Amino acid sequence: EYMGTSLPMNQRLTLCLLALAVLGSAAAPPGLVLIHGLLDHVSDFDQLVAWVSASNPAIDILVPDLYCGPESLAPLHEQVRAFTAAVAPFMAAHASEGVNILCFSQGNLICRAMLEEAPETWNVLNYIAVAGPLLGQYGVTSFLSPYLPAGLVTADAWELFYTPLGQEISVGNFWNDPFHEPLFLADNTFLPVVNVVPGAAINASLAARYKSAFERISGLVLIGGPQDGVITPWQSAHFGYYAPGSNSTIVPMDQQPVYLTDAFGLKTLDSRGAIATFTFPNVTHLEWRSTPVVYQTAIAPFL
Repeated sequence: EYMGTSLPMNQRLTLCLLALAVLGSAAAPPGLVLIHGLLDHVSDFDQLVAWVSASNPAIDILVPDLYCGPESLAPLHEQVRAFTAAVAPFMAAHASEGVNILCFSQGNLICRAMLEEAPETWNVLNYIAVAGPLLGQYGVTSFLSPYLPAGLVTADAWELFYTPLGQEISVGNFWNDPFHEPLFLADNTFLPVVNVVPGAAINASLAARYKSAFERISGLVLIGGPQDGVITPWQSAHFGYYAPGSNSTIVPMDQQPVYLTDAFGLKTLDSRGAIATFTFPNVTHLEWRSTPVVYQTAIAPFL
């Protein structure tokens, strides 16, 4: 039998309310940030948002309405600054329970840069990379060609993209021509730096900061497939890419220089079992966010 001193009713009520508040806070699910891709609009996430909300209505979701449609062709450095500013208050509001971040297509490059620049106060749990050109793009596909100069073909695109003018186009910022690697390193001002590619123009202290920040995420989910039709090669979504001087031989992630040197933390994440890789056949680029098996298998378990 409890023999302690009984508290007055008002104090007992206050303690109950405090306990409920603590329990409610502890039970709050992680927030979710969604970053769209090239030529996208926030409405392109509607199906995904509906599935997430149906599974757990308590999940707070942020889809920044920035750089939609043709505006998404703006330089990626500019977009990274804007998306970071938009996401920062959400990160602060969910610092205790954390945030998962899902990025689609070009949006993955914005997310990669944001995560490497992220302050320690950002509590990012899983980074879900859906069909992203993570090691670059080498393909002027029918999806891209209407928004690029008429007649531009893959083999000659470096002549535009590896110039100051070409670097004012988002696609130029992640164009990775395997036949012109020295120019990629010298004239691409974005992707070689973000990926801390050996030989890129990035100083050691910044490279170390990028690595430390990216390693703070709890998990990395890589999603792609051979029928994507836009990301070229499609293995770029898994941090694989063409071998130097080839547009047919693929070097997988664990044989890439950025992995072997642990340039920005890929090898570290892999060593702690924090990378999950998913390959889905027969999913085209614009179907990734509305294909049930992709959501059920590779997205929902990580939210």
